[in-house]
Amino acid sequence: MAGAANVGVQTVAGTTALFSGLAPGTYFTRVIAVNSCGPGAASGEATFTVAQSQGASRVVGLSGNLAFGNVPVGQNATGTLTISNTGNSTLTFTGFTCTCKTSVFFVSSTSGTVPPGSSRAVTVTFSPLSVASYTGTLSVISDATAGSGSIGISGSGISTPAAAAYHVWGGSNYTQYLGYWTCIFCQEFGANSINNTVGTYGSEYSSTSMRNSYSQYGSPYSAYSACNEYASTPPRVYNSDKSQYFGALTLNSYAPQAITTPGIVSWLRNDVCQ
Repeated sequence: MAGAANVGVQTVAGTTALFSGLAPGTYFTRVIAVNSCGPGAASGEATFTVAQSQGASRVVGLSGNLAFGNVPVGQNATGTLTISNTGNSTLTFTGFTCTCKTSVFFVSSTSGTVPPGSSRAVTVTFSPLSVASYTGTLSVISDATAGSGSIGISGSGISTPAAAAYHVWGGSNYTQYLGYWTCIFCQEFGANSINNTVGTYGSEYSSTSMRNSYSQYGSPYSAYSACNEYASTPPRVYNSDKSQYFGALTLNSYAPQAITTPGIVSWLRNDVCQ
């Protein structure tokens, strides 16, 4: 403030000088002429303000707890994180990214803004794609230009579903059995496994196989097909005795009760329906 102690003294050669590195704030300046006889009287005070840089001041803080265990392959786990914006301008974030030791597929599409000087709690979701322990660092994807936030994740004991956990039925009344799977992106030799590419329900030539792009269950055009993004009656997934319904197995994300687990959708799109 005016009349306070000096925060700095600078020598000016000539009538103009530029100085960098000033912290944001309001400054009061005085000019004192100096000659061989010494300094003269100080001038009156002039005031100027150094504004805080809108872009460079934004810093993201990411906090929370993402330690998981026993997450079945093909199923989701979630955790709550807090994004803090310690800058003076609104922060925009579009999601999260993970540098992981093993296959952990982050699927959260959470996005939004965080006003300056505030925090926002968000939920992130991930789906493990392999049976293993995993570690990694999760970071927020934002428009911050200075500073970033990340937290560590860890977990172990990821389990696979029980054998023959998922059975598929299709057709107009869901009376046509279409096989089962016990794991995704794996090789299985059970006669009825969808992953057995020489079996009844896994062969690209079988009329009851979703891997057959010409069958009514694997065609990209059939209403009964898991591979038709517009299917109105896609196959359904049940447990072994059909007493529990898990949802529709389909690339049509708008179908009622469509299974949207990223690992299963990826397996369907990139392996079964390729």
